Amino acid sequence: MWRDRPKDAYAALQYLQAQPFVRADRVALMRWSQGGGAALLTINAKSIGRPGGLAHDFRAAVSFYPGGCSETYQSRPYTEVESGSWTTQVPLLVLIGEADVWTRFKPCDAFIAGVRARGNPVELKSYPGAVHAFDLPRTELPAYRMQSGVIPVIGTDPAARSDAFTRVLEFLKIQLDGANMTGDRR
Repeated sequence: MWRDRPKDAYAALQYLQAQPFVRADRVALMRWSQGGGAALLTINAKSIGRPGGLAHDFRAAVSFYPGGCSETYQSRPYTEVESGSWTTQVPLLVLIGEADVWTRFKPCDAFIAGVRARGNPVELKSYPGAVHAFDLPRTELPAYRMQSGVIPVIGTDPAARSDAFTRVLEFLKIQLDGANMTGDRR
């Protein structure tokens, strides 16, 4: 699955770019949870999903609480990237809860810090009390009990949700070159 999802993202990009109402050079990728981790695999410089001859890559990417946000999952065998060398030219915003027991903050923070140190256009916004899916209604997920016995919890953190909505909109406005977010084409 991790190796296939970047191909799916690029197939969607190519479909959108073929539409007459889409500006081919202004398409962003936004994904949540496991899809958020796949977004990181998609936009890395050595993405195994990126087709040859692509005229325009994603203009920006947003990843909410990305599964696989760690050096382990963003390098071989899931992609062609050697450990410690993940790079991207696509501006990326990652949003994550520090109290998330499903997508752990510390490995993601360490991974993003390394990526930033290599000069990549990546931002990380963390929310101290927020859990996984902080933008959705709160739910315990006993069917996904972890080996440690911890039951993952997803749920709304009102402050994180509010900040994330504002932050993502502003990030996309900037990255999409001031494009009008109501759908008008400039």
